[in-house]
Amino acid sequence: MNKREYLDCLERLLADLPQEERLEAIEYYSDYLEEAGPDGEQEAMRKLGSPEVVAAAVREGLGSNGNEGSWTETGYERWEPRFDAPAKQTDSDRREHRKLRILWGLLAIALLLFLKLPFLSVLGTILIAALIVVAVLRRS
Repeated sequence: MNKREYLDCLERLLADLPQEERLEAIEYYSDYLEEAGPDGEQEAMRKLGSPEVVAAAVREGLGSNGNEGSWTETGYERWEPRFDAPAKQTDSDRREHRKLRILWGLLAIALLLFLKLPFLSVLGTILIAALIVVAVLRRS
């Protein structure tokens, strides 16, 4: 069986699939065999298996859970999401986070002023408090 016969047989076996999916499969396997070249064509078809095997793999891949995927040597393989993408942060979320950071900074300042650690002077406390506020505001 040559490449053309292989692809014709595969196309007949996939005739009942939606046209777009059938054409994608045929294009993928055509490109795969084309890349193998005339000398490697038979080996590539042997590696893929019979058109029946490839058609079964294509059908199995298309019948999975509806995620996007890609064509491979063993058929259509769906991509499984590894994690949910984090939601994009809105402007109101950013404002809320900024308010929280400012609140925590002010609480830290109040704590420093209240404790007045023995080794810190009032000036040192004010300087540290100012640095905390600047750091908090810079992060937002």
